[in-house]
Amino acid sequence: MRRTAVQVGAILLIAAAGLFLLLTRSIREHKVGQKTERAVRDLLAAQAAIESFTRREGEPFAPAEDNSLPTSFSEHFARLRGDAPFHREQGRIARLDVFALPRAYGEPLAYHVDGPWWVLASRGPDGVLDVTPELFKTTSDPAARLDALLRLSYDPTNGAESRGDLWVSNLE
Repeated sequence: MRRTAVQVGAILLIAAAGLFLLLTRSIREHKVGQKTERAVRDLLAAQAAIESFTRREGEPFAPAEDNSLPTSFSEHFARLRGDAPFHREQGRIARLDVFALPRAYGEPLAYHVDGPWWVLASRGPDGVLDVTPELFKTTSDPAARLDALLRLSYDPTNGAESRGDLWVSNLE
């Protein structure tokens, strides 16, 4: 009888541990989902402003030295939207990437321009920026560039914290 009670206790302990792990994973996936939604909203809002500027000026914004959005972007965005959700940081405007690893001021979204082509990227849940300017130096073919971007895209069906970046581009 005592042996059966110990076995039942062990089974209940294992079941409780399993439920705890499922709950923890579910909470983590929910938080990643919220960050993903915010990153997508930020990227789409910035995309509208970049496209508006490009239509008006005939070319996209030139990136800042650190491959982020330049100060002139915030001014255009504020006129377009009637607000300015972009943060001034050390003399430049940088929309903070919700997936950047924590820093005192955060990391900006990555912004790369090559001629008329541009891409704006968030690091995605893995916190690693895969979309870099070097990725596109191998070809000038827009279809090949889009293919390279698609291979680096975050896909939540691979797991909430899977690799890949969230991005918008005029190659889409």
